Amino acid sequence: MDRMRQNFIFGYGSLICPLSRAVTAPSLANCLAEPCEVEGIERTWSARVHRAKRDKDSHIRGWTPMGVRGRKGAFSNGVLICVDEEELKRFDVREGGYRRSKIKLSNIYPHFEASEMEEGSGAVVAMEIDRPSEVHHKLDHVKCPKCRQLFEAADRMRRRASSDDTEVNEADSGPGDELAVWCYFQEQSIPADRSFPITQSYIDIILRGCLSISKNFARVGLSQLQL
Repeated sequence: MDRMRQNFIFGYGSLICPLSRAVTAPSLANCLAEPCEVEGIERTWSARVHRAKRDKDSHIRGWTPMGVRGRKGAFSNGVLICVDEEELKRFDVREGGYRRSKIKLSNIYPHFEASEMEEGSGAVVAMEIDRPSEVHHKLDHVKCPKCRQLFEAADRMRRRASSDDTEVNEADSGPGDELAVWCYFQEQSIPADRSFPITQSYIDIILRGCLSISKNFARVGLSQLQL
């Protein structure tokens, strides 16, 4: 029942930045994106974008934006972006060279902000990911009502899987029909090199988005990134 389905995008790179999102979908300019953590996904510098016009005197052929890969035990922080069908189509066009794939609802956790060890010390405690039995009563900080609904559905799925000691088939579990979380995976995974460098301007966009949430969110995001 796609007509009734609520779509979300998991933004893990430039989509964390509100200004970057609004360039693609101006309707999202004043909309909340909820910080979250996704299990089983790892950030990498492994996507590849070719320059439209190449300077024959330059060795630069393009640049390397962020991508993701599936890896058991990995976590990636990012944001949940609540979108309608038209906005989803706009992001599909933006993310050329990536394929949009659904991620498991039960792998999605709310973001909990850790406290700093000492004010002004610069030391930050690593983000703690609450496990299924602990999530249910800790959603007061979630600002987006639809994201709260998603977190509650994800927690129910994990609890059900834990009690049955079996993996839940999310396609048959009810909320999976109504809530869909999409992630953009790069079509090719090729590390950055001299001809396809990682640009500082792109890093700045990602950091600007992370810092709009918190310093700790940015710190953890950088710690999760793999080359």
